[in-house]
Amino acid sequence: MTDLKAKLILQYELEMEVDFYLNDEGKNVVLKSGIVKIRRKMNIQIDHELVHVSDDNKCCIIKCTGTAKIFSQQDPFTKSIRTVDFGEVSPQNNSYEFPVAVAKKRAEGRVVLDLAGFTETGWMTEDEPSTSFEPTKKPSKDMVDNLEQKIEEKRSSGKKGTKAKKIEKEVIPKDIPDNAIVVDGIIHILEGEVDGRWIIYKVIDGKKEMTTCDDEKTFNKLVDLLKKKEDKIQGVTPPVEKNVKEPKSEAKKKPRTKTNAEKDVKPETIFPGSDHSSENMTDPEPETKEKPSLSNELIIVGKTRYALIGKQKDGKYLIAGKRGQSPIVEMYEDESAYNKRVDTLRESIDPEEPSTKEEEPEKKIEKIINGDVVYELWGKQDDGTYLIFGKKGKVPISARYDNKKEYNTHVAKLREEATPAPVVEEGPKEVSLEQEFADHFREKEEPVSDVDGVVETTLSATEMNADKVNVPKKITEKDSEPESKEGDQLDIDISPIADLTKNVIKL
Repeated sequence: MTDLKAKLILQYELEMEVDFYLNDEGKNVVLKSGIVKIRRKMNIQIDHELVHVSDDNKCCIIKCTGTAKIFSQQDPFTKSIRTVDFGEVSPQNNSYEFPVAVAKKRAEGRVVLDLAGFTETGWMTEDEPSTSFEPTKKPSKDMVDNLEQKIEEKRSSGKKGTKAKKIEKEVIPKDIPDNAIVVDGIIHILEGEVDGRWIIYKVIDGKKEMTTCDDEKTFNKLVDLLKKKEDKIQGVTPPVEKNVKEPKSEAKKKPRTKTNAEKDVKPETIFPGSDHSSENMTDPEPETKEKPSLSNELIIVGKTRYALIGKQKDGKYLIAGKRGQSPIVEMYEDESAYNKRVDTLRESIDPEEPSTKEEEPEKKIEKIINGDVVYELWGKQDDGTYLIFGKKGKVPISARYDNKKEYNTHVAKLREEATPAPVVEEGPKEVSLEQEFADHFREKEEPVSDVDGVVETTLSATEMNADKVNVPKKITEKDSEPESKEGDQLDIDISPIADLTKNVIKL
């Protein structure tokens, strides 16, 4: 690679096999992504002018004028460069169905490469016509007639059955690949997908003409069209693979007459769209087809839900499901694999799951108090882990365990360290005056009683004169109420008291 090429590749940040590649002729070809990168880097503006279009729209010439601005650190002024180039299209250098668009792309690519300096290095765009596009000659009618005559001669000289078919294969040239179709003496090679494009080569006199399709659908339509033309013109099927497929199509048509004749005899064994023979109709296969009829049956396995959709229009069998927020799609080609999967899902259903889910709301969460921390034993969760949730003041605490053994060990430890619940002591009850009178008369009959914490006993006269006993303050008409604090007790001389009963009544 020259210094100029390396400089341009680095300047425009082009990547090998992404923005450009080296073709079989040894030339560097810039892809569409490379053209876009260069155009954005240089801020190229392009004007188009339609110069010529033929009446049949197969020949076209478009003129493109490109302008770019160059910024240089050495020169404070911005320079503008301008270039003009043309894009031409004709049947000799184009196989696409839209010649005007091809001409436009060719002109734009040439202008962009010229402004970027790639023209000096010999680079080209992917839309440039290949050297293989040269004027081709169609085979004459005499050539086609001679080919058909040779095929008929080989047929008549061969024996009946498979040997005649082998002779047909010998008529086909050895250089025709299996993926080729011959139409009007022209070989069409079905190349298939190449770098995101679907390609069909047309070989005439050893030269190739390429036809590309953007998607597989268009490619298949062209293939079907070629097959129809091939059957009508030649009357034989040159490719080896197609000769093998023909007996299968004939074998399918014969059983259909048998099934129609057996409709009145055994209607229960006939299924719409089936291609089985009368012998196969007695086979117990229809019994296995009853399972797909259970469409949209729901099977729950753990956290996953499966819906048995059954047979689809394309002949495949579908099982759709959902695991959390993730969708599940299982597609099976044949019915036996689908039925095996359905049986496996049914066997894996846990019958105890519904009952446990109903009982879960009724479970009471056990609480353990350890100092100022309150623990709640939540037990097993939906994800299979075991949870202990707690709260220390306003700060939440949680612990998860992967297995039940660790969970039980920690719960037992919490129970050992748990503090007993505080016992709430009841305060002194207020006693009404009527209750005091009732209690007093009841205590006269008892030798010892306890009233308001003061022990009353039967005392002698000497004991009464000598001692002083702490009793509640006695109020009389002569005495005034002295100031006292709540809870204080007074020492009163009880010697003048003749009868404790009278004093209590005065109270």
